[in-house]
Amino acid sequence: MILLAILICALLQSAILFLCRKSKTVIVQVIVTAIFLYLNFKIIPPYFLPEPNLDGVNCGLPIIGVYGVFWIFGLISTITVTMIFLCLRVKEQRPK
Repeated sequence: MILLAILICALLQSAILFLCRKSKTVIVQVIVTAIFLYLNFKIIPPYFLPEPNLDGVNCGLPIIGVYGVFWIFGLISTITVTMIFLCLRVKEQRPK
């Protein structure tokens, strides 16, 4: 379920970058990348945290795992999508 959320974020990021590809500035790409990095680091992980036990000891290991997966795979997917669109932009602007 977590990897599906990361995949949906990557697809949404590529759709936004695809719609903004005609922009002549790179700042749009930087802003979109920063927004999706923030989403993967702070906003989305709490939705996947397990419910705490009210009558027992609560272990923090699942919380570390959820945040770790989002930080590692979210970072990799966000940077990969950004680099692909950066390479496509350079290829389009190259004189023939």
